[in-house]
Amino acid sequence: MEGGSNAQTASGYSGSGIKGVGGCETPQDRSARMSTVASLKDALALQLHRHEYKIARIQRRVIARFQKRAAQNIPLCPTADLRSVVYGFMGAQATKVTITDHGTTHVAKPSAKESGAFLVVLVGPWTRHQGYVRTAYYRDGVTCPFSADQPVAAPAACSPPPGFPKPQPRAGAPTTPPRPPAALHVPVQVNGLTLYFTPPTTDLYSVEIQCKPKSVMGEPGRTLPGGRRARWRLRGPLPRFCDAVNGRLLGRVTAAKTAQIIGTFRIRAPR
Repeated sequence: MEGGSNAQTASGYSGSGIKGVGGCETPQDRSARMSTVASLKDALALQLHRHEYKIARIQRRVIARFQKRAAQNIPLCPTADLRSVVYGFMGAQATKVTITDHGTTHVAKPSAKESGAFLVVLVGPWTRHQGYVRTAYYRDGVTCPFSADQPVAAPAACSPPPGFPKPQPRAGAPTTPPRPPAALHVPVQVNGLTLYFTPPTTDLYSVEIQCKPKSVMGEPGRTLPGGRRARWRLRGPLPRFCDAVNGRLLGRVTAAKTAQIIGTFRIRAPR
């Protein structure tokens, strides 16, 4: 069972970067447009540090294109024109899907021929609909609720839902998943949205910020050299709906290959 949501305009088309069509952009589009340049520059700095001059020349041309795009004057879409699109595949045995949000329930009839595909459009910005609950109903009476923002109890029959095959263990695979290595305590310094730390080994690392009890905001992984001080600028802004403790959010740096936590940090929550 798969599903998701995204921010969108009422017309379904923003026209970002195209003059003369009355285009606008969502706050999420603007955040991505502005933060991409900083991420590309971080990658360029690492390439130069490794003396990868050939790829760095290509990276500079890529940065120039994104800088030109970031300099464009694209107006923000009016709040009344923003929509949140909820979609997914509930399986061929799903008979109905409901989206409950702010006391209102929207009903969708999924298509069995299209693996239970459904789509619901909610009026308002994406940040307004973080607490919606999606419920799938199946032929044999099984009801499977889901929410990315709050804990929702689902029956055992929903794992997997009706019509979905149960995962079969591979021959020779261990019956219990291996535990990740014990967490390290590498110091992580925070300056605004920039992190500084020294990876213990050369590996693919990821950064996550605990936004809700069961929800994290992740950053794309980066391969960092071991024993060298790394600079990692987070792609802001941080979501305002995150639960902060004493005005700060908990974050962690993880080695992707082993799932080992390298270090933790706290970052100031947006107001």
